[in-house]
Amino acid sequence: SLLLSGSSDYIDSFLISSNFGPDQFALFRYGAKELPISLLLANALSTAIVPRLGGKEVVENRLMDLKNESAKLMNLLFPISIFLLLTSYWIYPIVFRKEFMESAKIFNVYLLLIISRMIFPQSVVLALQKTKIIFKVALIEIIINVTISYLLMLKFGVIGVAYGTVIAFMVDKFLLSIYLNNRGIKFTQYVPLKLWAWYSISLLLVYLFVENFI
Repeated sequence: SLLLSGSSDYIDSFLISSNFGPDQFALFRYGAKELPISLLLANALSTAIVPRLGGKEVVENRLMDLKNESAKLMNLLFPISIFLLLTSYWIYPIVFRKEFMESAKIFNVYLLLIISRMIFPQSVVLALQKTKIIFKVALIEIIINVTISYLLMLKFGVIGVAYGTVIAFMVDKFLLSIYLNNRGIKFTQYVPLKLWAWYSISLLLVYLFVENFI
């Protein structure tokens, strides 16, 4: 499952290199950088919380631990992502070169991955020891990633591949959430829904503002 879900970078790179020139590939690679701290902290929480959830008998008070810990992470990482969205077009020419200004567009899309990173149905599924569903969902994610990225690439160009990756990651999390809901574990039991929704909408609005007015 890790191998499948981790192959999205290779899929994106293959689509770009196969359909665009080396200049566009370079711009994409410089922009396709998810906020490193979000990936590290999200994976750390996802792994560390599993034994605390209590094995096959996951109970609501233990799910509250996951809900509270993910809320703390949201309060840290969403504001950082919003700040980077607002400043990326000034940061990129300084960190790299002015030729890579267009890479900031790709980077801004990859910042949206924080929306799916901050929900952790996979941790609950692992605690339930239902590992087969994780593999199946990871396989679906790859299929969606390839299909949607290619279709959006045809319509929007290089940035369409980045959009496809964001959509595929979101579908992965929601499929696992639906699986848990069917087992009687509601989304709101392990996700601070109001906080997550508020931050997610804010991030999307900032993204739209930056891409249309800056």
